[in-house]
Amino acid sequence: MKKDLIIWMPNGHTMKFENVTEFRGFETIIQFEYDGVSTSKHRRAAFERSKILGYALEKEAGDDGN
Repeated sequence: MKKDLIIWMPNGHTMKFENVTEFRGFETIIQFEYDGVSTSKHRRAAFERSKILGYALEKEAGDDGN
């Protein structure tokens, strides 16, 4: 299922990723695939958890978070 993802950076900026799939949260990184809005290309991204303040992944009705 494709979801939206918001990432908060330490400098106060936020990044929004649309149509996120294959989201994986590991101990030191998060990684996911998304559709680039301005490029219309499907991409894979990874962020070190220690370099971000937090993130929010869209929740669907009935999604228990597992």
